Amino acid sequence: MRKLTTMKPLADPGVIRSLSFSRVRNIFRVQLSLAYSFLFRKYWLWGKPYILTIEPTNRCNLKCPQCATGSGKISRAPADMTFSTFQKIIDELKNELCYIVLFNQGEPFLNGRLFDFIKYAKRHRMYVISSTNGHFLTEEICRRTIASGLDQLIISLDGTDQQTYGKYRGGGNFKKVVNGIRNIVRIKDEMGARRPVISVQFLVIKHNAHQIPEIREMSRELNVDRLLLKTVQVESNADGCEFVPSNNKLSRYERTGDRFILQNPNRVFCSRLWTSATILSNGAVVPCCFDKNGDFTMGVVNQHNNFTQIWSSEGYEKFRRNFTHRINARRQHTIRICENCTAGQKVYL
Repeated sequence: MRKLTTMKPLADPGVIRSLSFSRVRNIFRVQLSLAYSFLFRKYWLWGKPYILTIEPTNRCNLKCPQCATGSGKISRAPADMTFSTFQKIIDELKNELCYIVLFNQGEPFLNGRLFDFIKYAKRHRMYVISSTNGHFLTEEICRRTIASGLDQLIISLDGTDQQTYGKYRGGGNFKKVVNGIRNIVRIKDEMGARRPVISVQFLVIKHNAHQIPEIREMSRELNVDRLLLKTVQVESNADGCEFVPSNNKLSRYERTGDRFILQNPNRVFCSRLWTSATILSNGAVVPCCFDKNGDFTMGVVNQHNNFTQIWSSEGYEKFRRNFTHRINARRQHTIRICENCTAGQKVYL
């Protein structure tokens, strides 16, 4: 049985293997320009992002109430990223990009080219992490996942029985997910593979918080590598009353009556506008994953536009400049997509 850890997704020694001289140099340049911008409140940008969130699809098979796709709140048309778009992104950033997050809104395994995405990124020695609701982990899919070279796979399991699990994962099948986890753990051992690191992610919600000891034991029995206890994100006070645990130690929010306020709001600065970006399934480049509907699209990667043009465009520069100044009297950002930002938050317990 493997030793179960609670190491966070970004904290993986495997990331080191993705580094090269040109990538380290890019990280240094980005961090230097970030420090200058933060200290002097003057916009400056050197280098390109070394972390990218790339959305394989915004389609999903489940109806989770706090997910933009699952709840039907997403206004974007259903779309799968094409391999040609993905290839163009990787080819352009191959000397700078270290870390790829292959999930955002939607279920990544619904994109039939997912394994081609992973293989292409791994060909360029990039660290790749993806996430799934676990409903597609057949033996064949598990073998293809492992053979693709994926570094880490997060599998959502928000309960230790069907009743609890299904209360949030609308349309989900608890037994199917558990069997999928067993499949990939077993096949990984049969293939003698060290990757992907397999993480079970348990979203801590009011109705399942009492099952934390049980999910720890279940994760050990399933022989996965990691257990991630993630605090729930809500969009309104009404949602907070329904989903946020009453124990503040299990929440990223401070409750006052029926109001829910982030315990550690990102009041001053955000590094993501310098270090990373999110590319939606239709090729739209947005500042971060909190722009779920692409309201702040900076440009679209396609046959006419490449990422670098968008990254250094006048619109993107203006957004970063506004970000450094657009702080109200309480020193909180007034940009709407930043209101529920996880920067500095207790995302994982």
